[in-house]
Amino acid sequence: MAKAGYPFFLLVSTAIVGVGIAQSNSNQPKPTTRMEENPTVIGMDRGYPKLKFGLLAEWTTPDGDQGHAFPTVGVLPLVLSTLNIDPDRFDGYDLQFDWVDTHCDINLGLEAVSRWWKEGYVGVFGPGPGCGCTYEGRLAAAVNIPMVDYGCDENPVSDKNIYPTFIRTLPPSIQVIDSIMLTLERYDWDQLSFVMKNNSKYVGIFETIRTIFRLRDYEILHEEYYTDFDAWDYEMADPFVDIIQRTKDTSRIYLFLGEAQELRQFAMTCLDEGIMDGGEYHILAPVIDVVIRDSQDYHSLQYTIDSTRYISSINIDYMRRFQYREYTRTDDDKAALAMAYVTLITGVPVFQSIQWDWYSILVLENALRDPFNGDLELKADIDYGSIYLWDAAMQFLQVLENAILEGRDIYNGTELVRQMFNTTYYSKGERWHQFTNNGDGVKPYALLHWIPIPEGDGGAGAGSMGMYPVGTFERSALSGNWSFVRNEEYPELEPIWPGRTIPPLDMPPCGFHGELCTNWGLYLGTSIPAALILFFGIIGFFIYRKRKYEAALDSLVWKVDWSEVQTKSTEVNSQGFSMKSMVLSAISVISNAEKQQIFAHIGTYRGTICAIHAVHKNHVDLTRSVRTELKIMRDMRHDNVCPFVGACIDRPHICILMNYCAKGSLQDILENDDIKLDSMFLASLIADLVKGIVYLHSSEIKSHGHLKSSNCVVDNRWVLQITDYGLHEFKKGQKEDVDMGDHAKMLSKLWTAPELLRMGKNKPSAGTPRGDMYSFAIILTEMYSRQEPYSENELDLADVLDRVKASEVPPYRPILNAVNEAAPDCVLQAIRSCWAEQPEERPGILETRTMLAPLQKGLKPNILDNMIAIMERYTNNLEELVDERTQELRKEKAKTEQLLHRMLPPSIASQLIKGIAVLPEAFDMVSIFFSDIVGFTALSAASTPIQVVNLLNDLYTLFDAIIANYDVYKVETIGDAYMLVSGLPIRNGDRHAGQIASAAWHLLESVKSFVVPHRPDVFLKLRIGIHSGSCVAGVVGLTMPRYCLFGDTVNTSSRMESNGLALKIHVSPWCKEILDKLGGYDLQERGLVAMKGKGEILTYWLVGQDPSYKITKIKPPPQKLSPEVMEAAANRVIPDDI
Repeated sequence: MAKAGYPFFLLVSTAIVGVGIAQSNSNQPKPTTRMEENPTVIGMDRGYPKLKFGLLAEWTTPDGDQGHAFPTVGVLPLVLSTLNIDPDRFDGYDLQFDWVDTHCDINLGLEAVSRWWKEGYVGVFGPGPGCGCTYEGRLAAAVNIPMVDYGCDENPVSDKNIYPTFIRTLPPSIQVIDSIMLTLERYDWDQLSFVMKNNSKYVGIFETIRTIFRLRDYEILHEEYYTDFDAWDYEMADPFVDIIQRTKDTSRIYLFLGEAQELRQFAMTCLDEGIMDGGEYHILAPVIDVVIRDSQDYHSLQYTIDSTRYISSINIDYMRRFQYREYTRTDDDKAALAMAYVTLITGVPVFQSIQWDWYSILVLENALRDPFNGDLELKADIDYGSIYLWDAAMQFLQVLENAILEGRDIYNGTELVRQMFNTTYYSKGERWHQFTNNGDGVKPYALLHWIPIPEGDGGAGAGSMGMYPVGTFERSALSGNWSFVRNEEYPELEPIWPGRTIPPLDMPPCGFHGELCTNWGLYLGTSIPAALILFFGIIGFFIYRKRKYEAALDSLVWKVDWSEVQTKSTEVNSQGFSMKSMVLSAISVISNAEKQQIFAHIGTYRGTICAIHAVHKNHVDLTRSVRTELKIMRDMRHDNVCPFVGACIDRPHICILMNYCAKGSLQDILENDDIKLDSMFLASLIADLVKGIVYLHSSEIKSHGHLKSSNCVVDNRWVLQITDYGLHEFKKGQKEDVDMGDHAKMLSKLWTAPELLRMGKNKPSAGTPRGDMYSFAIILTEMYSRQEPYSENELDLADVLDRVKASEVPPYRPILNAVNEAAPDCVLQAIRSCWAEQPEERPGILETRTMLAPLQKGLKPNILDNMIAIMERYTNNLEELVDERTQELRKEKAKTEQLLHRMLPPSIASQLIKGIAVLPEAFDMVSIFFSDIVGFTALSAASTPIQVVNLLNDLYTLFDAIIANYDVYKVETIGDAYMLVSGLPIRNGDRHAGQIASAAWHLLESVKSFVVPHRPDVFLKLRIGIHSGSCVAGVVGLTMPRYCLFGDTVNTSSRMESNGLALKIHVSPWCKEILDKLGGYDLQERGLVAMKGKGEILTYWLVGQDPSYKITKIKPPPQKLSPEVMEAAANRVIPDDI
C-alpha cells in the first residue's frame, strides 16, 4: 500500500536528481586506498552551520572489485537531500556527509572515525556489511560519537557496556532463533538433525539453539557441516549426498542453516535420494534476507526489485552496459517439487510497487553519480540493505533534531543512541521495526509453505503452487516476546503437507528402529492366529476411532460463512421499502421502543434463527485445543443446554451462533413486571436450571465459568436453557468491550465466587464447578426477590465487590428480606449452602438437586402440562394486558400520524398512511413565493450561532402562524430563505396567485414590527419574489421523505426574489396577469429586468391590496422580549425605506 510520505519523497527526489539518469561515469578513475584521496563532502551550503556525518562503506574490495556497499550507499544522499530542502526539518542547518571506502581495511575505518571526531562530526553511519564492526565500534565508544550501522551482523556489539554508542537497524542473525523455536512448538518437533554451513554466522546460530535445546529438553539427533560450494555448478561434487545417507535412518526433520541456493540444492538432493516420497521427512530452513535473482527460485516471492526494467526506459546506454547473470538451469521443475517439502523462515519481503520502483532507480542513480561514481559490473538489485541504511539515517537524524530542539548536547553519543533504545518505527520496508534495549534492530519474519497462491504474485497466477506466507512472527514492543500471527489478508491459509494431512512427526510412532512397539508376531508365531486377528482388529478399531476423531476435529461443519447469515441490517434494503411500509415501521418502533426488550443480536442462518455473540478478536487460530472445543460444542445435546449452531471466523465478523430463545434471558423475565411468576413457574425454571448444570458438570466442559441469570434463556415453550458455555480457548485473548461501561463490568461480577474474584485476571476462564454453585445461589435470590443481586444492601457495586472479596466473618452476601418472604425453606437452605465462603464447603450440583427436591412435589413431570396450567391461570391477565397495549398503540400511532402531517401536505400524508402510493404529479398553474433577508450574512457574522438560531426560530414561528390562515403550503426553509406554494397538491383554480400575494403582503407588513432580540436596533429587510407557472411535485426519499417541486417555475420564482429589492414584493408578468384577473391588487411597473434563461422581461412591484382581503383575526404569537430589549426597540430609528 502506498504510504502518505511517498508523493513528497518522489517530488523531492526528482527535484534533486532530475528525471533522467546522467551519462555513464565508467571512465572516471576508481577511488584509491589512500585516505586523503578518498573522502568527498556532499551537501547543500547555504551559509548555515553545518551538521556533518561520516559514512564507512566497503565500496570496493581489496582486489578492486565491487564491494558490498554498491548500490546501497546511494540511499544516504537521498536522505540528506530530502531533509536539506524540507523547510520544516533542521531549520538553520545544512546537512553534509563525508565518506570513506574502507576496502575492508580496519585501519582506514579507524583513521576515518578518529578524524571525523576531531573535526566535530555528529555521527557515523556504517561500517555496513561484509567487513565487521567491532573495532570501529570500540573507537566510537571511546570518543563518544554515535555509530549507526546498517549491515553489521556481529554479536559482541550488542553489549552496551562495551559499545554504548553503537546501534544498528540490521537484526542480528541469531534473532531468527525465536521464530525457529515458535515453529518447532507449532508443529510439535523436538528432535531434529542440523545441516549447516561451516562459517561463523551459521555455527553461531546453531550454538545458541543448542543451548536453548538443552534448557527445553529438545534433542539434536545429528549435526552435519558442509563447506562453501557453488550450487549452480553441475560439475562440483554435491556435499549433501553423504550427509543424507548418514542421517536419513535416524532423522525425520532437518533444520538447514545455509544460503538460499544451497538450500535449493539440499532439497533437490533429498528428493533424488528418495527420502521425500512418503512425506515423512521435512526441511525447516531460516534464510536471512534472501536476495532472489531468479523467479524460479521460490516461485511467487519478490524480495528485490530488478532495476533494469526501469533503467532501460530512461537511459539506453545503461541498458547496453547492464550485464545479466545468466542461468542456464534445466532443473526448475524438480526444484519446485522439492520445495514442497521445505518450510521457510525469512524476513518479511518488500513487494513491488510504483513507489519502490522509483526509490530503487534513485538509489541506483546516486550510486553511479558523484561522489561514489559506481560502475554497473553485475546485475544490480536494490535489496534490504538500502532499507536498513534509510532507516538508520532517518531514525538517527530524528533523534538528533529532537536534541537540537530541546537544547540537549548533540555530541553526547551515548545519550543520543540511548534515545533510540526500545522504540518502534515504521520502516522504509513498509513494516513496523523496533530497536531493542541493547540497540539491535528488530523486524518481523515470515513463515512460508508451499501452498496454492491465493492471488497472482511475482508472476505466478492465482491458484498456482508456490512459497507463500501463512503468517508472520512478530515481537511485542512491550514484553519483548515473539508470537505467531496468521496472514492478515488470508487467515484461513494452512500448510499443505505432501502425502499427509498433519505435519510430519519428528520420530516414527514406533521409533526409528521400531524399538517403541512390541512385535507380537515374533513371539506368538502362527500358533494363535485368532489372537493375532483380534489384536490387529483392535488396533484397526482404535486407528479407525483415532482417524474418525481427527477427521471430526479437522471437519469444518461448525464453520459459519458470514455471507449466509442474514441479520436485520443485511435484510433491510432501504430502497426496497414502500413508503407505506416505512411509515408503518416508524409507527411500530415508536410504539414499542420503551416496552420491548431486545435480548440479543439476532440473525438467520440456513433457516435457523440464531443469537449472535460477538467475539472481540482480530483473528482466531484454529489450534488443536480450539478445534477440540468446537467438536465438543457440536456434540452437546440436552433439553436444558442451549444448542450450539456454529462459529464464524471471518474478519471482522468473528462470532458464536447459538440457538435463539424467543422469551429472552431469565434476567429479562424477572425484570418484566408484566410476567407473573408463581411457585409452580419458579419451581419448573429451577428444575430446568439444575438439570442443565448437572449435564454441564458431567460433560467434557466440566464447568460454566460465567453462570448468571442473563446466561439462562427461555424458549417459546418456557423451557430454561443455559447458554454462553464452553469455547474458552476460542474466546481467549478477546479485546475489552468498549461499549461496556464500568458499572456494567462491576455488575457482571456479582455472580462470581469470592475466590475467583480474588484471582482477578488470573482466574481460569472456564471457572470451577464450585464457583458455578455460588453463581447458582445468587440466581436463586434473584428468582425469588425479582431484584438484582445486592439491591437491598444499599452499597454501591464497588464496595459490594470489595466486601465479598474480603472474606469477612460472616461472609458478606445479599440481604434476603424479600427472599425470606417468598422462598420455601429448601430454597433458603440451598442458597446458604451454595454461597459458603470456602469452595469445599459448598455442595455439588447432585447434592443441591436432592436438597431442592421438595420444590417438585405435586408438579407434573411434563413441563408442557405445567405450562398449560400456568397459561390458563394467566389468561385473564393476558387479555387485560392486550387491551392496555392496544390503547397505548393507538395513542402512539396518533402521535406518529400527527408528526407525518407536519412533514408533508395533509392530503399526501393521508395517502401514505392509507398505503396509497404517491406518484409524481404535474400541475398546469401554481404560484410560488421565495423570500430572504437582505444583510443576513453580515448580521450572522456579528452574532453567535445560538443568537442566529433563536432569531430564525422567532421569525419563522411568526411566519408559520400567518400562513396557517392562507391556502398555501410551506415547502422548506434553508437558512434565511423561505419558500411557499399555492395551488397544489389540491388545485384551487386561479386563487393560488391571490393567496400567495396576500400572504406575501401580510408577511412583509409583519416583519416591519419584528424585533431582533439581540440587536433591537436592527430592522429586518425582507425581499420577496412571486411567480406563477407550471411545475411537477412528488415525494422524494425514504429515510426522511420530502415533498419537493421541480420545474422552471421554481427557478424563475427564485430569480424574481434575487432580482428584487429589500422590503418589496417583486411580481412576474405571468403572476400579474392572474392578479389583474382576480382584481383587488395594486401593482406598479418596475421596468425591464434581465432574467437568466428568460432574457429581459417586464416585472412589477406589489404595492397594495384591497383592505377587505386582509385577515384581521390572525394573532401572531408575541415575542418574549426583556424590558431592556423592548425599550431599545421602541427607540430605534425607522429607516426611510420602511
